[in-house]
Amino acid sequence: MTTVIEGNFVRVDIKKGFPGILRKNPYIIKSAENLQRSELRGVPGIQRRIKMRNLIAIFIVALMAVSALALSGYLKVFVKTYEIKKGSALDKAKCLVCHTDKAGKKVNRYGADLQKALREAGTKTLSEKILSQVENLDSDGDGVKNLAEIKGDTLPGDPKSK
Repeated sequence: MTTVIEGNFVRVDIKKGFPGILRKNPYIIKSAENLQRSELRGVPGIQRRIKMRNLIAIFIVALMAVSALALSGYLKVFVKTYEIKKGSALDKAKCLVCHTDKAGKKVNRYGADLQKALREAGTKTLSEKILSQVENLDSDGDGVKNLAEIKGDTLPGDPKSK
C-alpha cells in the first residue's frame, strides 16, 4: 500500500484493488502517520515530522539528564567540602539542602544565596570558594549562621531546623 498526501486529498494505492482518492481528514492523516516508515517514503513532510519528533524527544531527555548531573555535581561539592557523613540529616536531605522540593524546581533561601554568589562570581560551577561566601550568612533568618547549621547537621535554608 502506498499513501501520498496531495493538497487536500490523500491518495491511497492498494496493491490488490483500485487506487482511491480520499478527502484529507484527521483520521486518515493519523493512519498515514502510523504506517511503517518504508510505506511513507513518498509522503511529503511526514518523514521530516517523524525526525523532528525524535529530535525533540532526544533533546528533552538529554536536557533532563544534564540538569540532574549538574545538580548532583553541586551536591557532591557540598558533601565533599563539609565532609557530610552518611546517614546524617544533611545526607538524607540531599537536594533539600538548597531546594524546597525533591523535584528541585524552586530553591530555598540558602539556595538563593548560593545562586546569588554564583552570579556574582560569573560562574555556574559550585566550588568551596562559592560555598565559603555564604557560610557567614543566616540564610533562613533563624539566628544561626549557615556554617554553624551545617556543622550542627541542620538545614541552612530551613528556619525550623536549628
